[in-house]
Amino acid sequence: MKNHLLKKYIIALLMLLSFESIAQNCDCSTMMKEVIQLTETEYALFQFKVNEENIGYYNTLKKTLLRQADKQDQTPCQELIDTYISFFKDGHLWVELRGKDEIAEPIIYQEDTDIDSTKVVEMLNRKDLDPIEGIWESTGYKIAIVKNQNKERDRDFVGVILASSNPNFKSGEVKMEVKKEKTNYTANYLMGDHKVLNLETKVFDTYYIEQGEMIYWRKVSPIKSGIELKELGEVNPRGVLFKELGNQNYYLKIGDFGGQNQKIIEDLVNENEAKLKNANILVIDVRDNGGGNDPTYFPLLPYIYSGKVALPEFAIWTSPKNKEYFANWLEKEDSIENTPFYQVLQSEKSQLFSWEDEESFHELDTIYPHPKKVAIIANRGSASSAETFVDRCQQSKRVVTFGQNTEGIVDGYNGNFLEEKCYTFRYPTSLRSKNVEDAIDPYGIYPDVFLPVDQKNPIPFILEFMEDYTVEK
Repeated sequence: MKNHLLKKYIIALLMLLSFESIAQNCDCSTMMKEVIQLTETEYALFQFKVNEENIGYYNTLKKTLLRQADKQDQTPCQELIDTYISFFKDGHLWVELRGKDEIAEPIIYQEDTDIDSTKVVEMLNRKDLDPIEGIWESTGYKIAIVKNQNKERDRDFVGVILASSNPNFKSGEVKMEVKKEKTNYTANYLMGDHKVLNLETKVFDTYYIEQGEMIYWRKVSPIKSGIELKELGEVNPRGVLFKELGNQNYYLKIGDFGGQNQKIIEDLVNENEAKLKNANILVIDVRDNGGGNDPTYFPLLPYIYSGKVALPEFAIWTSPKNKEYFANWLEKEDSIENTPFYQVLQSEKSQLFSWEDEESFHELDTIYPHPKKVAIIANRGSASSAETFVDRCQQSKRVVTFGQNTEGIVDGYNGNFLEEKCYTFRYPTSLRSKNVEDAIDPYGIYPDVFLPVDQKNPIPFILEFMEDYTVEK
């Protein structure tokens, strides 16, 4: 009996210690110490951001924040950690604490329905349709939002796939569950991998839906006769829009260089190849483009470059966590030939590494003579890959850049995510250039022609300027 009671006591004690350990791991003092350690060891730009001039201030800030985090009775922990991170002035470096509900495993949901195009027509054949009912399209999807028929699910409406370019969704599957909240809605939206994301949802201007400021839909049906709808790229700030300006001049807005726009840009370039190859002026608008992936804009470069473009000396930081990240870059030849890259990943030492034979220029096999001139518009919202785009294109003789300075968060990139129990740590593993004098952060890239921030429609001015601009030979 005594042994049995002792065993129960030990189990209870171990459980208590386990819970206390979890609590300690999630308290502010522990998280602050971990974030500081990760930043100092893994962040590729740390050795450049902390130097002889500011190390005294940095150490004082660190000690002060650690004391405040230890007490943590007045200032929220996220605010304390943000204060530390803000020292580095790097938009690619951030920490996001998780709430209790976020620590739980993500919800995955999948549901088939018997709703097809024929049934949709029947369900929408009413005069009392809710504004959200109808057929809608977005990038890669066409859905029907209709009244809920499945009483086992707590929802007012259901969005069902009619067509999808994502192989994870087929016709008849649920894409979202919608509940009406007075004039607006909330939706359990199924991401591309069927993870559930709860999004505030609203119908605006009758024919468009915005979900969490990240997903946009345009109505396909029913539409009143005589209505001219905007293009989806015009409605979606992160979308892509191509339109004619007359006299063989064209406008291209790219709101994001994320992977979701890569195929759109490839298709757009292919579909408009004849127009681009005979264009006079092409205006490319990357204002408020927060970046994404450099290859997204590569299909445009043959229409922009005038020759080879200089590239900075790229480098990676081979810290312990980063070696795990860069191990995915290894090829069989690296280990067989014992290349310098393979050797540096085997070393216990953290160090900067660059490929000596890496091309210092980007030279295309094909460069088209048209458009004759290219104008690029950027502003303080143009960041990351949008800045590498401006940096590359600004070297072309046929390019003039307009607007304001870019944001200045491009010196560190190839971001890695460390998903800890209580927070996410996101940081750059690499340097755009290992030469400090090539730095762009935090001031950004200066335009050739400054434009007022409040200038709503700069296109007429830009076209007039570009008509008079002479391209150097």
